[in-house]
Amino acid sequence: MIHIEVILILPDCILIYFVVESIAKGVKTMTTVSVRLDDKDKKRLDKICSEMGMSLATFFNIYAKKVIQENKIPFEITAQSDPFFSESNMSALDESEQQYKDGKVVVKTMEELEAMANA
Repeated sequence: MIHIEVILILPDCILIYFVVESIAKGVKTMTTVSVRLDDKDKKRLDKICSEMGMSLATFFNIYAKKVIQENKIPFEITAQSDPFFSESNMSALDESEQQYKDGKVVVKTMEELEAMANA
């Protein structure tokens, strides 16, 4: 059984005790886990939990049990992709590369380009 208690809440840190009880052996092991949260995020999370009728301790308990049950993080984590590597940009780069290979290029100096822009 896992029991989680929030024992200390600071502006940027929630200190949590995970109490793991082994009924068969009668052994109780305690581990301290410190979770650092941005103060605004902590307040928003606390408000959301309150609106659902639960405390932060209950939230972390539910989350921990879900992770254990599914043996994974219960939602997808993705990184925002670099817009440089977007499909449309890669297509444009491929087209430009092909034009270069086909000799369909125009070579201009910076001065010539500036003169064209100012004309």
